[in-house]
Amino acid sequence: MPHSTNPETFNHVQRHSEYYIEGGDLFLLVCPWLSAISCANDAFLQVDNTFFRVHSYFLKRDSAKFREELEAAPEPGKKRKGSEESSAIQIRETTPDEFAKFLWVYYNRCNNFVFQSLRFMLTVRFHLRKYDQYRATLEEWTSILKIACTHDFPAVKDFTVRCLESCDIAVAQRIKLYRTFDVDAKYTIPWFVQLCLREEGPTDGETEIMGTKVSLIVYRARERLRSSLIAPNAGAPPPLSESAAIEAICSILGYNSPLSGPGSVSFI
Repeated sequence: MPHSTNPETFNHVQRHSEYYIEGGDLFLLVCPWLSAISCANDAFLQVDNTFFRVHSYFLKRDSAKFREELEAAPEPGKKRKGSEESSAIQIRETTPDEFAKFLWVYYNRCNNFVFQSLRFMLTVRFHLRKYDQYRATLEEWTSILKIACTHDFPAVKDFTVRCLESCDIAVAQRIKLYRTFDVDAKYTIPWFVQLCLREEGPTDGETEIMGTKVSLIVYRARERLRSSLIAPNAGAPPPLSESAAIEAICSILGYNSPLSGPGSVSFI
């Protein structure tokens, strides 16, 4: 959950060079390493704190956490959270560069978005299905995914995963990444199936990356698949079936319908 804070207690506070936007109605203070205890004591000197000024429309629309924070009535005698620098909402355990890259998903200049402002009205049109316009490194996509999960942006999460699908990532690393951030089964299951269908099982390196628990899931599914094909005097076993691999993985993981679930979230 975002937190409000009094920035006067911080040292070396700066405004972000790109995402301190004139006309933005929401002030955020990104504090990379601030702990809850330090904040409560109100006596923590922190470097690299950065103000962001953006449009609340996006955050309220796409995050239940931010919507709750921003729509809460201010305490008597206090300013509304995020309405100015002195009441900026605090973003913890995220660097300014990471948060700027998260905002880039909304403010990507290649995205052909249109702002039409009339007093307090803001109309925005997105064309976010043009994934080729969103080029980022694996590290950057991972940081975007982390923020989307931490602050409850399901549409951004789904969009990020769809972009990650086109990235060149080793299977074991991808499974670890998707499991870490609880990515929907429709994205995760196919990569488990790939490990199940190939001739060799997970290598020592892949087992180390995925961890023992996840590796055991793969080994159990592989054993179930191959044992079902063994029949005395039946000659050469038939090829492994992708549908059988999906069924085996889903049974072990406890999924009823592996490739359905929530489905794609419209991010327009």
